[in-house]
Amino acid sequence: MKCLSKRFTPVFLICLFVLQAKAQTIYIENDAISKEITFGNSKMKLTLNYDHQCVLTHCSVNGQEVISRAGGIFTELRSSETSFSSRSLERDPVIRIKEGRFEIDKINYGPEQAGIKETWLFHISDTNIRFSIERTVRQPLVLHEAGFPSFQFDRIDTWDGAFLGHGGLAWFYLFNQPDCTYGVHTNQSVFWNADTGNAMKIDVQAPGQTVAMKYSRSDKDQLIYQVTVAANEMNPRYEKEKRSRFIRGKTDVWDDFTLAPGKYSQTVTLSYVDYHDTYGRGDLVGLDGQEVSQLLNTVARIGVIDRNLFGGNSWHTPYGPICLHEQYIAQFAIGINDPAYVSGYQQCLDYYRDHAIQPDGRVIARWAYLDEDAIPGTVNEWGFYEAQWGYLMDSNADFVANVAQVFDLTGDLGWVAGHKETCERALDYLLRRDSNGNHLVEMMTNSQTERRGSDWIDIIWASFENAFVNAKLYYALTLWSRVEALLNDEVKAADYARYA
Repeated sequence: MKCLSKRFTPVFLICLFVLQAKAQTIYIENDAISKEITFGNSKMKLTLNYDHQCVLTHCSVNGQEVISRAGGIFTELRSSETSFSSRSLERDPVIRIKEGRFEIDKINYGPEQAGIKETWLFHISDTNIRFSIERTVRQPLVLHEAGFPSFQFDRIDTWDGAFLGHGGLAWFYLFNQPDCTYGVHTNQSVFWNADTGNAMKIDVQAPGQTVAMKYSRSDKDQLIYQVTVAANEMNPRYEKEKRSRFIRGKTDVWDDFTLAPGKYSQTVTLSYVDYHDTYGRGDLVGLDGQEVSQLLNTVARIGVIDRNLFGGNSWHTPYGPICLHEQYIAQFAIGINDPAYVSGYQQCLDYYRDHAIQPDGRVIARWAYLDEDAIPGTVNEWGFYEAQWGYLMDSNADFVANVAQVFDLTGDLGWVAGHKETCERALDYLLRRDSNGNHLVEMMTNSQTERRGSDWIDIIWASFENAFVNAKLYYALTLWSRVEALLNDEVKAADYARYA
């Protein structure tokens, strides 16, 4: 046999060591006596118990134990009368283990006539753990709640918060009493802890279905995170308006829905994220970079109520208002520095374009959980309304400014072209309000004695040629005239620049 050269041998051994070390980061260990499977990679470790149940009973992230007691990760369905889940099975499920993955079949639970059958498949790689669920339902079920799956973390302070797939935030500091619940439509949560620097990304894909998530503080101070997959968008349960995403003293934020018979599939991908590397702002000379990061990762994001609903207030406030008359929402993206926020706000502006702008170009000023702040009769079917304080005219200029500023961040010419006609209508609505031709537009009121607001400072009775609104209009005109030039409409570009 030919011997390896002295030069080749060390290189070969180093390569062999690296390959072996890499292989050892992925492991699956089945204890048939205790009926437990321990598996994971270098950053995540989980334990699954299959003794007349199918539950992930332990989970650690980079050595931080996040699930270690009663609870775990499981699937669960609740009707108005009863509940059933993978935590209680009549028979043990069937286990099949292969290299780098394992399957759990015959996870059968629920009422006999419904015949809920699930198969779970775990695929472990160096970078993530992919958890796929195949579910069969024989009969329709009217559900009060559904966890596909449900996660029960040890404590409400296990994580500081969860960044959402559309750029928003579930901030658990605001869950200041048991049974607080916040529900959103997103397919991604990145749970993070600033002290440990650990974060866990949970991404849910369910082809042809809508994904919703909710976060609750239990009466035992656990953090309950529940994924719901349904045919249609989930509707909030409470208040006559049925728009409230944050509720107190309850956990059933979503209204009942029907799970139709059929076969369903979804994939839940778990992965580790280094919080400071990914979401930190680095070293800022003369400033506390960690405090700046915390501010931008929390307060700056909580005005995002849900997908398509971005503002500058908070989902935690009792009636959850969004002001479309805030020209700085796009500017938040510079500090937040998260592509999810930018793309989420792009989608939100599309939604505002389609649902909050009237045919004459008027941009309806507000949206909220409740109608208590509205001029009676002004609330449209999507919840947008004119505020009781008066017609707040800066919403027209601010919508245009935000569209232009998002374009500055993305350079997406195709996207901004889709807003051309609407932004022109919004600007022209205001420009028609210059009755005396002095290039200062006028409000709906002519005198402060009418005691009506006309801008963001809604309880100050500014009227006639309101300087604040006109300054915002100048800003919007200068931004939009440049966009018109890039869209090759030199006439509109010149008109708006000239008026400004």
